[in-house]
Amino acid sequence: MTHAPPEGVVLVVADQDDLSSDKVVLAVAATGGDVVRLSPRAVPLHMDCRFRDGRWQGTIQAGTGREVHLDRVTAVLWRWGVTATMPGHPDIAGTAERAWAASEDRDGLLGVLRSLPAYWMSHPDAIAAVEYSKPLQLRDAVRVGLTVPDTLIATRGAAAATWMDPSVDHIYKAFRAPFRPTAQRNQIVLARRITEDVPDELGAASIFQRLIPGTPIRLTVIGTEMHAAAIHADGDVDWRLHQLDPGVLTPVRTPDRIRALVSELMGHWGLTYGAWDFIATEDDWVFLEINPTGLWGFVEEATGLPLTDRIAAVLLSGGARCA
Repeated sequence: MTHAPPEGVVLVVADQDDLSSDKVVLAVAATGGDVVRLSPRAVPLHMDCRFRDGRWQGTIQAGTGREVHLDRVTAVLWRWGVTATMPGHPDIAGTAERAWAASEDRDGLLGVLRSLPAYWMSHPDAIAAVEYSKPLQLRDAVRVGLTVPDTLIATRGAAAATWMDPSVDHIYKAFRAPFRPTAQRNQIVLARRITEDVPDELGAASIFQRLIPGTPIRLTVIGTEMHAAAIHADGDVDWRLHQLDPGVLTPVRTPDRIRALVSELMGHWGLTYGAWDFIATEDDWVFLEINPTGLWGFVEEATGLPLTDRIAAVLLSGGARCA
């Protein structure tokens, strides 16, 4: 039986332009740890993976990156979109043929990687189950005892008009709203306060929520650690436009009750990392959503919280030492 060498490798799976992954790679390397970054969309893809003694062994290489020796991987940081596509071999000219080859690459690569007996931050199956189901997030949050806003998902404005209470404010937000801090407002889908009649034909399933007055909170969970920051966004519903402004984020203490409930949900969902959004009111933290692959760099830069170092430490220990 073949045994893995005693020294382990931290595998980072991410797109080539993922800056958060860059930070982790540098942090792991700074400790003397061995880290390999795999960018699935880099071409060409080379796989020599053999199923032996009950596990996958062999090597994977994407583009000009380092080879990944599967039997050395002890921890995986997963930063790649679980529904992202792959490019297919560049020598395949036909569009349909290349798309088919890309789907074959995806099934082979993800299938092997998902089976690795490593510590995951977090496993792509767990990420997929949570990231693409905000309704599930709200249901499970209530189940463990978290407070959530009244919420409607609708495709017709008439349903929203009937549901909304005229005595309180409401917001609209998208299920998925990609954001870059340098983007213009018309390039992103902002959460926004509803100030006029909602058109009857919405064109897509839309989320409406009761607006909760209070202070937005970003809670970053790394293994068993929790780091919270309050966001002072001058009353804007969508604070992302201000996340890089000086003085917007300040560290705050996480209430014991919230820590316990978040820990319960992280375990239930099988996650070891999560970027949680809350609204802090006078007597509670109201849960909005969790992004299982959410960014942390802007929080770290604004507050000095050592988030990257903590991620690197947990990965290097294979999850054995999270505190």
